[in-house]
This record gives sequence, structure tokens and C-alpha cells, in this order.
Amino acid sequence: ASIASAPQTIAQLQQQLDQLDNQLSQGQYDRNSLFATISRFCDQYQLSLLEFGEEHRWQEGQITYINNPLQVAGSYQNILRLMYLLEQQQRSGYLSHCKMNMQRKSRRTKKEELRAEIHVQYLEIDQ
Repeated sequence: ASIASAPQTIAQLQQQLDQLDNQLSQGQYDRNSLFATISRFCDQYQLSLLEFGEEHRWQEGQITYINNPLQVAGSYQNILRLMYLLEQQQRSGYLSHCKMNMQRKSRRTKKEELRAEIHVQYLEIDQ
């Protein structure tokens, strides 16, 4: 019975996904809200917000792309939690780029920390 209803279930899930993507692209962009969400998360999960860079905007056809770069440091699990929060739970935008690397905190102590450069991209569609 589940095999017979699989195409119908897939169609329903695809429709839900399309609706969520449409809501994300049609929603209101708020840079201050994005910053507040990231700051609260970093405080709660012991991440260091190293940089919240200038947004970059460009337009291609009817779509305006807004890219927000940020840089955090902390544990691998907490960085992944932040990325999941931004893209899946809060629907703050799409993660268009993520680069992680280990960097030395101090030459004297030789301690290292994991840093992540994340780009959150938001789409505005002109109608």
C-alpha cells in the first residue's frame, strides 16, 4: 500500500517544499533580525562571532541577491547547529558558502580553534 501511494506522497512533499521556498524568497529581509538571531545563538552555544560583514547586493534579471558574510569560531557541532538554525529553522536565507579551517589562537600556547566563514544569501524577486 505504501508503494502505491508513494507518488502521491512525493507530490505532496514537493508541493510543501515549493511553498516553503516561495515563502523564503517572498519574505521580508531584515539584516538587524539576522544579526540578533546569530548573536543570541552565539551567546547560548559558546560560539564567538568574529565578523558580521557588509552585505553585498547584486541583481540578475528580476532577482536581487543579498549576501551576508559572517565568521564564527567554536566547536564543529555548534557551527553546524548555527547553519541548521539559519537555513532550516529560521529560514533566514540560503547558505551559499561555508568554509571551515583550524587556526592558531596563540603562537605561544599553540592552541587552535575552528573558524567558519558562512555566507547567508537572501533572494528578493521583483514582480
